[in-house]
Amino acid sequence: MKRSIFSLSLTVLLCISAKAQTPALTDFYKYNPEIEHRVDEIFNSLDDQSRVAQMIVTSAGELGKPESVVMDLAKQNKIGGIVFLKGTQENHKRMIDSLNAISVSQNQLPLLYSIDAEPSLFNGRLKGSAPLMNTIDIKTTRQADSIARIINTSLQEIGFHQNFAPVVDVSPNNEAI
Repeated sequence: MKRSIFSLSLTVLLCISAKAQTPALTDFYKYNPEIEHRVDEIFNSLDDQSRVAQMIVTSAGELGKPESVVMDLAKQNKIGGIVFLKGTQENHKRMIDSLNAISVSQNQLPLLYSIDAEPSLFNGRLKGSAPLMNTIDIKTTRQADSIARIINTSLQEIGFHQNFAPVVDVSPNNEAI
């Protein structure tokens, strides 16, 4: 089970980082022997501690662990990713760049950077970002597409890989959702 999760995670990362071609969503479900072989090589090169570390995600930002603690965890190869909480675009980018430098200099697997950047939380999680309307005020597909593009562009420029924002929230009893 753990190996499947790890293989899946590495496959996704390899597909995302492939610059020669942009994979389609349908490619995710196709068996690719080259990717499978590369995932097996990486997995088999890790010791047990490194395998466990790949499943651990710590927090960073104003409400997360202190930056020095996160940097030490990365240097010791004890984490596989970081979820960023409240902070500025500049601080998050600077920290991601520093963490990437640690991974490269120590020949470690790249870390996975995440954030919950739904429209209503976006400006609080990334101070200094372009103001967005609240989720409750998004009424049309055109508005949703525009806001999604703004958020995605901002997150990619900073270096995030994953946005925990929901695709759809449905609740008959909560107007905000």
